[in-house]
Amino acid sequence: MSTTDQPVSPQHSFSICAEIPENLALKQKIHETPASETWEVFDRSKKKKYILKRVKSPADADTFEPFKTNIQAWMQLRESLPALPEVSMLGQDADGIWYVRESVVGQTYAELVSKPAKEHETARRLLALANVLAKLHGGGFFHHNLKPTNVFTSGLDNSIPLDPDFGRFRYGKLELVPFGQAEFLAPEQRTAGTAAPGSAVPGAAADIWSLSALLAFCLTGSPPTQLKAELIPEAFRALIASGMQESPDARPESLAEFITALEQLVKATRPSAFQTPPTPPVPPAAAPVPSAPAPSASAIITSPPPSGTTCPQCHTAVLNIADRVCPQCGRPYQEPCLNCQSLNPFWVRNCRGCGSDLLTLKQHMFANLHSQKQQILKFRESYGHDKTLPLLKYMSTVNHPDFVAFKEWAKSMTMLIQKERRDIKAYVEGIRAQANAAMESQKYERVRQILEQVPRPLLDDALRQQYVDAEEALTEVDSLIREIRNAISTKQYSQLLSCVQRYLELKANDPEAQNLQRKIEKLTTTTSATGMKLRRIPGGRFYMGSHESDEYLRNNEHPQHKVIIPHNLFVGVYLVTQAQFQELMDYNPSIVLENEECPVEGVTWYSAIEFCNKMSEAESLPPFYGIKAVRRRMNKSIEGAKVTILGGEGYRLPTEAEWEYACRAGSISPWCFGDQVMDVGHYAWYYENSSMETHPVGQRKPNAWGLFDMHGNVMEWCYDWYDDLLYQQSGEEEENPTGPADGISKVLRGGAWQFGAEATRCAYRNSSAPEAVAGVIGFRVCRNADDEAM
Repeated sequence: MSTTDQPVSPQHSFSICAEIPENLALKQKIHETPASETWEVFDRSKKKKYILKRVKSPADADTFEPFKTNIQAWMQLRESLPALPEVSMLGQDADGIWYVRESVVGQTYAELVSKPAKEHETARRLLALANVLAKLHGGGFFHHNLKPTNVFTSGLDNSIPLDPDFGRFRYGKLELVPFGQAEFLAPEQRTAGTAAPGSAVPGAAADIWSLSALLAFCLTGSPPTQLKAELIPEAFRALIASGMQESPDARPESLAEFITALEQLVKATRPSAFQTPPTPPVPPAAAPVPSAPAPSASAIITSPPPSGTTCPQCHTAVLNIADRVCPQCGRPYQEPCLNCQSLNPFWVRNCRGCGSDLLTLKQHMFANLHSQKQQILKFRESYGHDKTLPLLKYMSTVNHPDFVAFKEWAKSMTMLIQKERRDIKAYVEGIRAQANAAMESQKYERVRQILEQVPRPLLDDALRQQYVDAEEALTEVDSLIREIRNAISTKQYSQLLSCVQRYLELKANDPEAQNLQRKIEKLTTTTSATGMKLRRIPGGRFYMGSHESDEYLRNNEHPQHKVIIPHNLFVGVYLVTQAQFQELMDYNPSIVLENEECPVEGVTWYSAIEFCNKMSEAESLPPFYGIKAVRRRMNKSIEGAKVTILGGEGYRLPTEAEWEYACRAGSISPWCFGDQVMDVGHYAWYYENSSMETHPVGQRKPNAWGLFDMHGNVMEWCYDWYDDLLYQQSGEEEENPTGPADGISKVLRGGAWQFGAEATRCAYRNSSAPEAVAGVIGFRVCRNADDEAM
């Protein structure tokens, strides 16, 4: 690992393992104890933040294997609980055991609770955490270190704890060693160090105590040592008091019991903005009555009711059946059969049309309607308004006097639901507009604050993705700030330029960063006598060629091998343009002449090195090449010559190794920007976006060293003779290899406007005869720089 990636004068108790991959850059130490240390690291290839944990432990199999077993169990548990951070690397050396896990995105409870939270929000947030802990317990893990700084949340319904300390697990048992923030530890954990041999190991009860203390902290803002019972809202006092009992046996028997109580508190503390209409009264069960003789289905009431019959709605005695309605409340004396819709007097037991038991039908209908009503309320509580409308529509069409209350409830609820739908839609669109405006203004923290106010069921895919984008931008901004500070302190200006360029993409209006970019460009850029800009690039080591995992791997690109560039370079920021070539050479060999700011193409290898010598002469530099026995074509381009290396300080073509080193700009991925093929169009003109023509230089994004068009527009001549099997003969850590001594074709690097994305990769190799001309071949120049540190 390069020492330039570490913070200035890092202090740590033991050395960082040499086996840690080079793509991980140490950023800062987060925490250190006599037994372990935790670092924030950044994966350059994935552009993502991770956490590296080192556990000081004897280097033996008896220590490592249980540690490995517990991490494997954790990853198996993660299949059913994806929110848990993934452990991506694991290793061991003489100093101990190390592992790398995902960096959890979100706020810690300590950051979140700057003031007492609302009761409903707190109950929901702690319920989400308790459900995660329940799954941990089911997988054989107890957290035993719950505290405000160790629990993360990215919303009310998404709280997860950090991973358990794997270093303290031995064959499924937790060592009795007190650790963590003592005031949030259960009493039995605080005395663990003095416990008698054979004492019970703290288990689920310890997590319940810490969870209760965390609940109290979120409600009051006070840690357990300063907690006063009167500060806790009355609805929560019983649960917190039960969970924080001194004796583990006096606490809730299981986490499931604690979760049930929290679920009730979530419902009890729900905001009053969603009050529901009154529940319809339950109709009294009618006493069984003898069935009357069954006339035809269309018959009206002709026989008097049994004596003592009263109206089922207002209980007024039924005397004059000819009225057909109750004189007191207006309820009809006839009602439709719920099976066949035949009209029957309400006092008969069996339908005169189909013989069904009318009372049983009504009891079933009531149970059905009551169940639907509960379902509607449940859908409404979770903002599932669209799901309620079909149920309400059915309920409002029930045509039976006994269920008028349900029908009226459904009608009033339908109007309320429709209004709420409109209000919710307007609310979500308003949130979307606010979030979009904040995102466009690059106020990523504001985006997160806006979206965290939205109840989870109302978040659609676009809003969720926007939240993720804002989180990733904040993470990258924080990482870039640290890299910029580190690069300034170590005067690594080439690295600093790439960091500032990316920072300005995320924070375009930062005047301090804009000013810093201008200063860095002055330090790292020179302008030739002909007006050509060149970027100063430091020497270094890199892996040349394609990794075996590259899906576009070609036979001439592997095996990947380490190469050293022992000197600093000045490399052309842009491809040589037609205007620049015309000014020095007094001719333009390009096939397409429409725009002089397009790269020169149709140029032979010999003409490219002649241009380099002309540049050297313009600055009174000794030429790098000797060119004799020149043969020219009618258009003045050289089709043949005898070329020798004079080795002067003048301009030249880059070697194949120098070209790939400059193209990669410190990256280890297929492209300078990563491994996502869909991003190629941001950096290169190629088949998919070129409209089958060259384009003016510098219109796509530069690489991290500020070099444009390295991945496309036109291919670039290199100095080397081409050998298809060169990499298979390469040694380890060669210094700027220049290929075979002779050959029939010269190396071409980079993609071109008519090639596909696979040809734009850093490691892609091609070749052509030095006298060949084509509309896809151009070049850029370079020369050696002094060895002064950048």
